[in-house]
Amino acid sequence: MTDLPTRFTRANAAVALRVLLISAVVAGGAYALLVLVLHARVPYALCFVVVLAVVLGRRLTVALTPAPPSQSLVREDTEMTVYGVPDRPFADVRRWEERLDLIRGDRDYYARVVHPSIAAVVDERLRVAYGITRTEHPDRARELVGPGMWEFLSTDRPRRLPSPAELAAVVKKVEDL
Repeated sequence: MTDLPTRFTRANAAVALRVLLISAVVAGGAYALLVLVLHARVPYALCFVVVLAVVLGRRLTVALTPAPPSQSLVREDTEMTVYGVPDRPFADVRRWEERLDLIRGDRDYYARVVHPSIAAVVDERLRVAYGITRTEHPDRARELVGPGMWEFLSTDRPRRLPSPAELAAVVKKVEDL
């Protein structure tokens, strides 16, 4: 029994005492109202138990209410348009983050959506930066992306999902292109 950490501390005792005191005061007021104004014969203990249940229910509800969703640090102004396109600076980053979150344990989703998207980004980077594609100039593309990245891109159905560290390395390599 002594191994268990004690949960009843001074702070907990103060909170419990405050709840009991608030309940006693409110129950006293309710009892006075019932007896003096309404001439009802209600035991004080019943008033106290009902008020205590309401106060504890309120505290429990407040404690179990989830925190409000966090606000984005960057306000996306969808009303303002630049060249006819809404000004949303991090929309693509959030989309990639959602996609990468979805692959946890879902090999089919990874093979169907994430892996081809990464390959498309690499192809686009090669086309824009060097004027080549992986299909038209495979030797030059392999030289530019490196053997590890080339192996990653050429594997259609991986035996296992890449770890977060491996995905971070892939993203770093794509950024370096």
